[in-house]
Amino acid sequence: MCSSDLASLYADHADQQVLTAVDVPSPEWLLHRYNVALVQALLLKATELRVELRRPEPARTRALLRSVKFHQLIFDLLPKADGYDLVLDGPASLFSQTTRYGFALAKFFPSLLLAPAWEATAKVDWRGPRQLRLNASAGLRSHYQDRGVWESRESVWFEERFRALDSGWTLDREVLPLDQGGEGAAVPDFRFRKDGRTAWLEILGFWRKGSVARRVALLRRHGPPNLVLAVSRRLAAEEGDLPDAVVPFAEVIPAREVLRRIVAVAR
Repeated sequence: MCSSDLASLYADHADQQVLTAVDVPSPEWLLHRYNVALVQALLLKATELRVELRRPEPARTRALLRSVKFHQLIFDLLPKADGYDLVLDGPASLFSQTTRYGFALAKFFPSLLLAPAWEATAKVDWRGPRQLRLNASAGLRSHYQDRGVWESRESVWFEERFRALDSGWTLDREVLPLDQGGEGAAVPDFRFRKDGRTAWLEILGFWRKGSVARRVALLRRHGPPNLVLAVSRRLAAEEGDLPDAVVPFAEVIPAREVLRRIVAVAR
């Protein structure tokens, strides 16, 4: 049997398959993908990624925070005089789902590259504690298309059901973060308006234990009083007694219950 016959015999084995050609737009495109992938590999071992956003454009801020939520990342948003500090938990800071969460953080990173001005510092556990520093002038280029819109399935399903209620309340997504006494910021997914009254809804789906309690504490101390939180039932069960502003949900956010709450708190 000749060598070519042997190669054909084991051609279904992955380690015997030979790469003969790659269809890429250009060598430059491949180089940029490679450079971004090097950073993504380090983020798989991160305990924290801190991003400084200075004088951000409102539309860009909304797009970036939607990407954070789309990838179900655990975050804190801290208001500053000239912008925000976005603090993202890394996979190495969690006790479970670290591989899945690490890939989510890595897939988020190209979204950050679409922002015009940012500085990032990652704490990385790579053969001991390390620190990775990057900024918008590092020359990294995103391969994502700049659509500016990220939507989770929970938010899409909720919007469909809420509009079907025909309640007279308008809802939109053009919402900026709401400062909570300088300790943090709420990141609403929707704003509701009717007869001069306004309310907001923020969806909390993927959070570590204790995060919901912190968000509820911020809401109690600093408001805003017309903010409603939709919280995954799994997380709500861990937190015990929750205020009336919290709407637990399993897979689908109950639109009628949210309507009841926003009617009660809107101002």
